[in-house]
Amino acid sequence: MTRLGVFATCLSMLALGCGEAPEEASTDPLPGEEGSNQVIQTSVLARQDGTFEVRERHVTRQEQQAQADARTAHIQRLAENGGRNVEQALDALQQVDCSNSQALWLYSAANRTGNQLCLIKPIAYDMAWLDLGLVYYPLLSNWGGRVRSLWAGEDPGSLQYCTATSCSILFYVNFSDYQVINSFASSQWIVNWAYLHDP
Repeated sequence: MTRLGVFATCLSMLALGCGEAPEEASTDPLPGEEGSNQVIQTSVLARQDGTFEVRERHVTRQEQQAQADARTAHIQRLAENGGRNVEQALDALQQVDCSNSQALWLYSAANRTGNQLCLIKPIAYDMAWLDLGLVYYPLLSNWGGRVRSLWAGEDPGSLQYCTATSCSILFYVNFSDYQVINSFASSQWIVNWAYLHDP
């Protein structure tokens, strides 16, 4: 090998970390991805002054399923007791997380899977808006255009595609209280605002 060849080989070894093999990238699935036992739940509580309280936590899929089971039981109790219960609604406001059975649950994948965003509207408000583009999504992104399925809470509403000046009459998803939508049409994937209102 020529001197130049030896020099080039040494430079390559330095670039790779003094001859050590480069670390392999992790192949473990990220939370919310297929094969991962964890999801990231982001909860947003609307405040009276127009600001939001945001909390994020990692939960296992088993914990997420337990929350879904609790919501199913809550819906059954509502049906048995004739509907909305203000006392229960006030109690639920203490839960600023996705265990809140009255929140809007949004998912990053079809069939209510993937990571989860939960929007809580206090019962004192007639309505609540949330720009999904302001809510962080893992890996330096946000929830705008990420929602693929939902399970509505106590409040009906819609997901819409909005700009700074108007909302589209073409790209939206309406839902009633406690409605499940397991997948959206691809034309609805760009929705970036959530809107909740009183029943």
